[in-house]
Amino acid sequence: MPTFLPPDVQPEPAPSKTQESLTRPHEGREEYEEVLRSLKLSEKIHVMGFTGDAKYITHCLAGTPDLPPPQILVHHHDEVNQWGASNRKLSVRNKEGLQKKHEILMPQYVGKALKAGPSRAERPRLKHIDNLVLCTNENAILPTLLSIRDSINQDTTICLVTEGLGIVRHLNNVIFQDPSTRPTFILGHSGYALSRDPMQHDDGYAIEIRNRGRLFLSKVSAQAPSDDMEINTWDRVVRQARAQHLVKLLASSPGLNVTALPASKFLRYKLPSMIFSALADATSVGLGFHYNRLATDRYARRLWGNLWAETIAIVSALPEVQRDAAVLAYFQGHNFKTEVERFLLAQRDTSPWVSMVRHGRTLPMQSLNGWFVGMAEELGLSSVHHKTMINLVKAKIKARNEELKSDIPLYHSPYMLDNDYARNHDEKERPHIRKARLEQLKSQGGAGAAGGAGGQGQNPEGQKQRPSRRRNGARCMAKKTAEDLGGLLADSPPRAARAESEARAHILNQILHPEAADRLGRIRLVKEDRANDVENRLIMLARSGQLKQKVTEEQLKELLEAVAETSREKEKIVVARRKEWDDEDDDDDFFD
Repeated sequence: MPTFLPPDVQPEPAPSKTQESLTRPHEGREEYEEVLRSLKLSEKIHVMGFTGDAKYITHCLAGTPDLPPPQILVHHHDEVNQWGASNRKLSVRNKEGLQKKHEILMPQYVGKALKAGPSRAERPRLKHIDNLVLCTNENAILPTLLSIRDSINQDTTICLVTEGLGIVRHLNNVIFQDPSTRPTFILGHSGYALSRDPMQHDDGYAIEIRNRGRLFLSKVSAQAPSDDMEINTWDRVVRQARAQHLVKLLASSPGLNVTALPASKFLRYKLPSMIFSALADATSVGLGFHYNRLATDRYARRLWGNLWAETIAIVSALPEVQRDAAVLAYFQGHNFKTEVERFLLAQRDTSPWVSMVRHGRTLPMQSLNGWFVGMAEELGLSSVHHKTMINLVKAKIKARNEELKSDIPLYHSPYMLDNDYARNHDEKERPHIRKARLEQLKSQGGAGAAGGAGGQGQNPEGQKQRPSRRRNGARCMAKKTAEDLGGLLADSPPRAARAESEARAHILNQILHPEAADRLGRIRLVKEDRANDVENRLIMLARSGQLKQKVTEEQLKELLEAVAETSREKEKIVVARRKEWDDEDDDDDFFD
């Protein structure tokens, strides 16, 4: 996902002399020193997740000789199985092509127990976790922490390096409801741009640094059990000491480039990327637009302006921002808006959220747009535009999930206006998909075709598929569907007639509105040949990728008129030729 950072965020190695002052509180230094002498703080760090940030943090910690080896916790068996194939090492390649490899411990699986594998009770129990860096997807945070809840208590410090905010409050309400056993939280924000190593794309343990940044950290203030109770001084100091201890451990790794900040300064670097995702990514999915079209389309710009004004009003009213005049002036200033718009114009690809929706994955909207909505409700401000965007994206997700649950998904959803599927769907997978769809058609047996698609005529040139250049948008999806179903018919000669009828029915159901399909069925009762001609022409348009959306009844009328006009022109030509032939015969008789 594109990471927006203000221009002044540059990698600056923290001098070793300032690390100590960075991790020591200015107030209560004597209490802090006493706590440090009495506490036994572990240096073992667990990293939860297998994202780019999780792998990079693990790589940096594994290369720090003064720290014990970090332990990765994963919720998929694939990461555990790939560990041996990657020679038990994590590799990071920089922009200059130099690669560093560090050996790591075998990842520990903490996900759901599989039927074929050992149950959770039989697996090795995870010991107490003192320091946890959580870098996983939003939908995996809750189930993952629930699976290791027994290993987390008030002596645990959790650093959340996630896309959004508001996760701490959600975790306290759902998992850590008892304040006395609640862990200490640190908010993190990664400014690194990471991706899979293009030289080793199949290796999940190889990543590439596209842009270096910083790891910003800020401690979350402890909340009292109730409004009329104060936090115990000893508990406050202990939690402060544990949080500063984890910050110091992470800062000891030079590659992470850690910077500890107060809440207001942290929001100065955290909120820009959140604002960009909450506006650009959400709007891109909701409208089905590329990034560059959001900056040029008039109606998209109007929606963007409403969301922007609402978001800046919410950010400006935050208590942390109100206490820092410089941060408040930054968000309200013209330069910040210009920086975000320039960053949007620089994007040439589609939003990664589109790919997530296409594959049925959960979007991080709850910690992005949902966080702005929650803050607006607390501050008594309006968030109607963010709520509308959330509902719009949820409708897209629901429609896509229903499509994925169908027997043969034909990718007819109108929001599919990007090239993500064509780019990520490998050509070598298409024979397997055709085979699977053929089995589905065979299993349907005598289910028959739809009412308006019972023609037995041959598809024009339907058996020979010519490779064509993939186009962006729904036309590519319609063409691919027609080609795949045409390939199924060629692979099943004994049932060609029935399979052809079913295939035509499937295609027509996807490209015709119900009213248009009903009219075509009525035409078939009167003129079957005319209906077959129209069906053949519609299928040809689908194969050539010329259909951008479903055909309406009015469009079907225009197509019928075009077919009728073509027939009349053929009849006129035939009559004219007959007249010329008759004239020639008459001339011969005359000259005879």
